[in-house]
Parts: sequence; C-alpha cells; structure tokens
Amino acid sequence: MGLAKITLNFIVKNNKGELVRSVLCHARPPKMAINVNSKIFGYVHPNGEISFESGDKALQYAKNRCIQALNGSSPIERGIFIKDNRILKEIDGDAGHIDIPFSSDFTKGTTFIHGHPENVWWLSFQDILTCLSMKIKTIFAITKEGKYSSITPNPDRYINFDNGNGCAKIGNLNRRAIDIIGSDLISIEAKSHAAKIPEYDRENVENMFHSIYKDSGYADSYRVELAEQFIKRVVKNEKLEKRINKISEILVNKKMIIRDEILQKIAAKYDFVYTKSIN
Repeated sequence: MGLAKITLNFIVKNNKGELVRSVLCHARPPKMAINVNSKIFGYVHPNGEISFESGDKALQYAKNRCIQALNGSSPIERGIFIKDNRILKEIDGDAGHIDIPFSSDFTKGTTFIHGHPENVWWLSFQDILTCLSMKIKTIFAITKEGKYSSITPNPDRYINFDNGNGCAKIGNLNRRAIDIIGSDLISIEAKSHAAKIPEYDRENVENMFHSIYKDSGYADSYRVELAEQFIKRVVKNEKLEKRINKISEILVNKKMIIRDEILQKIAAKYDFVYTKSIN
C-alpha cells in the first residue's frame, strides 16, 4: 500500500516578526494514528475515531460539537457517542430527531450526548427510554447555551433491546421499552404538574397530561377518555375556561421547576444518577 500525504497548517512568525502561514507536508503510513496533541485536540484514528488525553476532554469536545450544531443558521440535533477517552461516532440529525444506526452491541457502556434544538435542557422520555433500551452508560441533553441534564442508570435497569434490525430512532423507540416503563413516566409527569395547582383541579390536569400522550401507546386510555369529556365541558363553560387558562399560566411559570422534579422522581424510582447544569 502507498503512503498517505498529510498536510498541517501552522501560523508562525517570520524573520520580520510578522505572522504568516507555514505548510508542512509529509508522508505517513495510512494505518497509523495521526497524533495532533491529544491534550488539546485529540488524535484521529484511520477509522474516524478521535482519542483524547482523558474522558473529561472527550466529553468537553462532544459538548462543544453539539452546541456548535445548535448555533448554526439551521439548528440541528447532533449526537456523539463516547467510550472512555474516545469519540466513537458523530451523527447529525435534523431539527427534531437523530437516527441511531447501531445495535446495543455498539452503544452499550457508551456516553451519548446530543443537542436539543428546541432549547430545553431536560431529557425527554424518549431520551430515557433510548438510554435504557440501548444500554447507554450515561445520556446527556444539552442546549445552545450549554445547559444540560444527564441520567446514568443502574445497569440492572437496562431493557433487552431487539427490534429486528438493530436500528432505533429517537422518538420512535422499540415497543418493549415503552411497554415496561412508558406508562410510569406519563404518570410521574402528570402528578408532578398536578401537584402545582389547587387540589380541586388536580385530577383533571392529570387526565389532560395523559391525553397529550394518547397516541404514544402508553397513556392510560381511561384517563384520556375522562380528559376529553372534561375538555368538552370547558368549551361550553366560560368560567371553567378561564379557570383552565389560569392553570396553564401557573404550569408555564413553573415549567423548569416541574421538569427538574420529574427527572428527580424518575431517578429515584429507577435508580438513576441524575445531574444537571442549568444556571
């Protein structure tokens, strides 16, 4: 096999003290890793993986890459898989999701960080189910400002992953993960929101949150039916409509608090380590 030509660009001072570009070309066997100071930049392997001096530096690199994708003219969701100090794979999605073309044989024990173009720091239910079903060690969601949350599950909580073709899509996860804990997640969210409003409206609010997820396959169908009946009464009753508008205002104002509480409750119930940086 021949030699691969490597070109490196440097900014240096000439004999007049001026900054100029210097180009260094040399040859190197193509299967050798290209060392570019792993303390700062990492070095690139022929298979596209990037190694850093430490796992912390690899994670920081991944965070910066996700933030970069969120701050472009057309923000997209970028996902990056990390194993120890190595960037295994970087995947670009669109404004709403990422396709993960790997089985849990690849993702097991990895750290997965991805951006949220909608600019919310909290992990979605789909993120949590992805983490469990693909046996990911830790999953991060990050915003364009660098706010993030993460969950690290107890490996005993992993769900057997098998969808027939070794491929998952965030937002369209395998049935088994949804069947096992999906209804629990909806219940935790509904109760967390309902707890912030007057007691006489809590049951109605719980029902309405189930109704939001009625097409997901894991909402409580009976609560969905009750919510739809309640909404019909609201439409016919002006005072009731004003009361519901007030409830919506309360929940919007407390949205970040509620989201944080939801993740804390999920973490406690399912033995996850939950972290966040949202200030």
